[in-house]
Amino acid sequence: MAQLAAALENAGISSFRFDFTGNGESEGSFEFGNYWREVDDIHSVAQHFHETNRRVMAIVGHSK
Repeated sequence: MAQLAAALENAGISSFRFDFTGNGESEGSFEFGNYWREVDDIHSVAQHFHETNRRVMAIVGHSK
């Protein structure tokens, strides 16, 4: 995802990356299969962009 974000930046397109709670470099503990917590994480990101008057054109996900 870092390479995609860099390519978008080079094309003049802003992007935002995050790890779900308990994954990667985020805080919290990992819980396998916690679907609703991931829904809450995505909702929090979308709410942030809504409150800051940002327009979301796409959401892209990746899992290892």
